[in-house]
Amino acid sequence: MSMTTLGFLMVAVVTFLVLTNRVNLVIVFSVVPIIFALLGKFSPLDIGNFVTSGVNSTFTAVVLILFAVAFFSLLSETCMFDVMVNAILKVSKSNRLVILLSTVVIAFIAHLDGSFNTTYLITIPALLPLYKKLGIDKKYLLLLTVLAAVPMTALPWSSVAVMVATFAEINPVVMWKALLPMQAAGLVFCVLVAFFIEFVTYKGKANAAVQSADSESQIDFSKRPLARPKFFWINFLIFIGCIVALLFVKLPTYLIFMLFFDITLLINYPQTQIQKQLINKYCPTMLNPCLIFLAIGVMVGVMKDSGMVKGMIDALLTLIPASAAKYTHVIMAIFSVPILVVIPYQLFYSIFPILIGIAANFGISPMASIMVFTLLYGSQCSPMVAAANLCAELGETEITVHCRNLFFPVWLACIVSVLAGVISGGMFL
Repeated sequence: MSMTTLGFLMVAVVTFLVLTNRVNLVIVFSVVPIIFALLGKFSPLDIGNFVTSGVNSTFTAVVLILFAVAFFSLLSETCMFDVMVNAILKVSKSNRLVILLSTVVIAFIAHLDGSFNTTYLITIPALLPLYKKLGIDKKYLLLLTVLAAVPMTALPWSSVAVMVATFAEINPVVMWKALLPMQAAGLVFCVLVAFFIEFVTYKGKANAAVQSADSESQIDFSKRPLARPKFFWINFLIFIGCIVALLFVKLPTYLIFMLFFDITLLINYPQTQIQKQLINKYCPTMLNPCLIFLAIGVMVGVMKDSGMVKGMIDALLTLIPASAAKYTHVIMAIFSVPILVVIPYQLFYSIFPILIGIAANFGISPMASIMVFTLLYGSQCSPMVAAANLCAELGETEITVHCRNLFFPVWLACIVSVLAGVISGGMFL
């Protein structure tokens, strides 16, 4: 059996296992490729070399995600983000447009740690009471939260960005800089949607009467003994310093996060016992994505070094019209939303090597061919995604209704971001 056939069969098996959720993703991405490599009659030594090559390519990503997750979890522990959100809510008062725009800003801030679950847990419960009091449809709260959060997955410490960068074999910070036009387009679109809701949907009508706003309340830190609100400005400056270092300091990204994590931990929690307690607390959160990255390294190494990818690319190029082949990744990106509604976003990982290979035939870099898939808009309007279900639940909306409300605005946001990538030239570097 040819490596081309084995490659397509392997992708089909991976797709089936992910869709049916029969086994953990770590097993899917690590065991299945090894089985197919054995079917291709490769020796254990060859397979070991494939795996070593692939896993080595993910090492930097694993270390990065370890310290990035730890750093942002620590900042969240100090309640720095809570203080920022509360300040925004106080400013918003009872003005509908300000609240709509505040939703965008709060979701933007909440998603700095790259987790949709965190974003939804911070943004939706804080703003839902205000939406109800002012008579604003809660579907707009969920829509703006999603539209503001997705572009933030382009940040180099986001697990999605790190994963895509791993496939492209490039530093996530370098990829982020190339993604900036697409990220900016997505955020501008989100702000425009907020204005559209105010001046087209509500036509600037007066707000519903409201006696008091929850935004006037103070945060209760009594039940959070590890909160450090008095250190807000110190922690905020540390956060800004980290962002600046990521952009301008020529050090490994993981080392920057490591150093800033250490500084934050020492300043806020000098006691050794608390330091140990916090590190133990974050270990489960850090371990899962690291295991997946290592497993993906196995799949990438086997597919690439065994000849599967090359065979699959050659076969697909004979089927794709020559005039359209150069734009395969663009077409796939444009239709990613309806695709991701019906299949898990993890399946995109299995086609990345194919997209990279097709693009390479036209002189397009691996980064340019797949970086747009960092902005997985479609995943947040899919009932198969846990975070999307959490969003609907927090917003007191049935999941199918939630996904239906999001579908077309989210798809339009995706298209706007893709067009920004095409116009800026980022998708053809």
